[in-house]
Order: sequence, then C-alpha cells, then structure tokens
Amino acid sequence: SSILEWGPGGRHNAVLLAALDALVRAGLPPTHVLFHQGEADCALGVAAPDYAAMLAAVIDQIRGKVGPDTDVVVARASQYFDLVCGDAANPACYKTCPALIQAQTAAADPGRHVLSGPDTDRLVPFADRNDGYHFTAQAADRFAEAWLPLLARSEAAANRLQ
Repeated sequence: SSILEWGPGGRHNAVLLAALDALVRAGLPPTHVLFHQGEADCALGVAAPDYAAMLAAVIDQIRGKVGPDTDVVVARASQYFDLVCGDAANPACYKTCPALIQAQTAAADPGRHVLSGPDTDRLVPFADRNDGYHFTAQAADRFAEAWLPLLARSEAAANRLQ
C-alpha cells in the first residue's frame, strides 16, 4: 500500500489511528512504532518530496496519539517487482527508488525519537521475495533480527522495555 493510504485522508489512516487509540486506552502505550513501507510508492512513482511530506504527516499523527517519547522507527524500503518486465527470476526486473530511501533516511531525527530502521532493499534480495514484494519466512526472520539491535539501543528501550 502507498504512504498516501496511511496518511491523513487515506483509506488505512483511520485503522492506524484507531489502533493507537486502543493501545493507549488499554493502558499499553507503545514504546516503539515500527514503520516499514515504500515499495508501492516506488512502483507508483510517488515523488520523494510528496513521500517525505506524507511520512512527516503520519509521524505527526502518531505523535498526537502516543506522545513525543515513543520511538518511531522508519525502515528503508522501495524495492518492487516490475510487472512490465514480468520475470520474477530475473534480478533486472526488480527496481528501487534511491530518492524514496533518502526521504525515509532523512526522516530520522533522534531528538524527536524518530530513528532509521533496517534497509530492506539491501537486506532482502529479490530471491527472498515470494511475489516480488513480500518476504519469504527466512527473509522475514532476517528482517526481525535486524530490528532487535535498533530497539535495544533506543532511549525508549532503556527506560521502558523489560
């Protein structure tokens, strides 16, 4: 799904906000919000400035729901399978958008508890994507392992994780 669907006015935005509200109401405010998204935006040709603006809006909405101390960790992700090319076994059929990766990286601001997460364009090669996008079980395990050191060293982890 596109960042445009997760941001204000998008079809997934209400789900995101309701989930955060439910956690807070239940007395379980998140210590971290992990954000991994961008492949669809690369495929759709979303311009990096538009992506960056919508990502900032999503982060602001998260902040509005869970407060300023929750770490928002933004993974870098843009790799997609080019359906026009059509050969899932051909690495040339997988495209990336360095400008989107740069926008995701630039969103990091440790002073605001926004951190850079794993770069799945590098971590998960084309052969480890079931349908050109989604990870195999082995790749998902690698991805999960890549989050652990980021979570363990964050300020939120030092203060609240047990």
